[in-house]
Amino acid sequence: MEFGQWLYYAALGLAALVGFVIVKKVMSLLGKVIALALLAAAVYFAYLYFF
Repeated sequence: MEFGQWLYYAALGLAALVGFVIVKKVMSLLGKVIALALLAAAVYFAYLYFF
């Protein structure tokens, strides 16, 4: 379980970093929507996995 939590936090950090890079490179509505969708998906799957 502890390894799973570390894996989840690493994946969440990576998703946040990718989203940030997308927003910085694109700086458009589409880029922001994609970043928000990635973050929302990560939170949703984390909720399903841990609860």
